[in-house]
Amino acid sequence: MNTKNQIATTNLPVSERERKHARISTEIAAQGIVLLENRDCLPFDENVKTIALFGNGARRTIKGGTGSGDVNVRSFVSVEQGLQRSGFKIVTSAWLDEYDSLITKARAVYFDNIREATRQGALAGLLAMMSNPFHAPEFRCLTENELNQYPADLAVYVLARNSGEGADRELAPGDYYLNSQEIHDITLLSQQYDKFVLLLNTGGVIDLSPVRNLPGLGAIVLIGQGGSGTG
Repeated sequence: MNTKNQIATTNLPVSERERKHARISTEIAAQGIVLLENRDCLPFDENVKTIALFGNGARRTIKGGTGSGDVNVRSFVSVEQGLQRSGFKIVTSAWLDEYDSLITKARAVYFDNIREATRQGALAGLLAMMSNPFHAPEFRCLTENELNQYPADLAVYVLARNSGEGADRELAPGDYYLNSQEIHDITLLSQQYDKFVLLLNTGGVIDLSPVRNLPGLGAIVLIGQGGSGTG
C-alpha cells in the first residue's frame, strides 16, 4: 500500500510561489498587530541600537497554536531574529541561551513520553499530544544584579501562551493569569530600563491587571501568533 503523502511537494528547492506567499503572510501578520498601550515609547527612535530581550516567546516565539492552529513551514522568524534582522543588537544572548537549554531538555522529556504513548498505536500518541500539549516549565526570576550586566537602550519582554485544537486555555497562573515569575520579571524590567515594551505572543486574551499600570511600562503590543513571519 502506498502511504506517501500525495499532496506534499517533491520539489525541494524553494519556489517563487512559496516566496510570494511568505511575503504575503508576513504582511498580514504585521497588519494584525494591535497597539494596546503606548506611553511615548513607540515607535523606536533612531537612538535605539541595543535591546535587552527577555520572555518565553523571545526565541521560542509561537507561530501558531496546537493541532490545526499551527502551520508547517521550511523556516520561521522568531522575535529575536526579527529584531536582529532589523539591525538591533540583542545584549541578552546569555539569558536566552540558558532559557533555550531549559526548554530543549524539557521538550526531550515530553516527546519521550509521547513516543511511549505511541507504543499503543499512532492514534494514542496523537491524542496524547493534542490533549496534553507541551508547556514550558517556569524559569528562574531575574535579579537586579543580573540586569546590571545587560545595559541597553530599551528592554522587550515577549510573553507567550500556547493553545489550540484539543487543548484550550485554562483559568490558571501561567495561562490566562500571569504566574509569579512573570509578574516579578515584568515589574523588575519596568523599574530597571528607561524604555520597556511588553509583547503578547498569544492566541487569546490574558489578564494583565498585575502589570498593566506599572509606571515604567512604556507600551503593550499584541503580536498574536502570525505564522512563519511573526518575528
